[in-house]
Amino acid sequence: MDEVTVSRSARFLSLGVLLCLAAACSKTPKAPGENAATPAAQDPATVEDQKTIYAMGRMAAEQLEAFAFNEAEREQFLKGVRDQLESKGEPVKASDYAQRINALTQSRLTILATNERKKGEAYLEKAAAAGGAQKLPNGMVYKEIQAGNGASPKPMDGARLQLKLSDIDGKVIENSLERGQPVSIIVGSVFPCLSQGLQKMKAGGKAQLVCPPDLAYGNQSPDPKIKPGQTLVFDLELLEVVPDAAKRASAGQGAPTPPTTPR
Repeated sequence: MDEVTVSRSARFLSLGVLLCLAAACSKTPKAPGENAATPAAQDPATVEDQKTIYAMGRMAAEQLEAFAFNEAEREQFLKGVRDQLESKGEPVKASDYAQRINALTQSRLTILATNERKKGEAYLEKAAAAGGAQKLPNGMVYKEIQAGNGASPKPMDGARLQLKLSDIDGKVIENSLERGQPVSIIVGSVFPCLSQGLQKMKAGGKAQLVCPPDLAYGNQSPDPKIKPGQTLVFDLELLEVVPDAAKRASAGQGAPTPPTTPR
């Protein structure tokens, strides 16, 4: 299995700083806008600030889920935050702990990737057994939801599509419909599962792809919301095929809008 890089560690840790700032302000977690004063006595700007800080903590904590801290570890983490903010104890030198932090992060993410791969293998078998599903030789599962009647894209073509990306538990990671803007890509420029799945579709069609990690992001991803070793589910609607979009882009005649996650 590929090793999870230290650069991913830095991404998680930098997001952890946000969690520190949001969570350490109070030892008792509170819902957005909740404090000792009555709502009527609060300034609206203060309420919005509280909600924003709460949201920062929630979003940052989501990025730290991969560490799988147990209760004691979580309390130790937050104790370090509080001590720093309250100037308690001896200061910690980053140089003394950088290697240990990287080693701990590497270890936790490697364990996570192994567990995610095991879960993904079981899900792929289940998905392949569903009616209308095809398990391709490379391990991905393709299921046509609605047949299209247009052209099928080739690697050098562009594709404009609606895309919903989920994990195998149904948690949505990306949804172009919610953003209100279709995704535009060069078919051959994305990872193998998405590229091959699109080439099996026709314009106007809908399909679902279940992508094993080695045909998607493997143990590394561009988005902390995607775990190392994670199997991904794509629900696609191919709106339009743009012939030879890659050639036109290289000639400076315009290129599809780059996607936010699939690349």
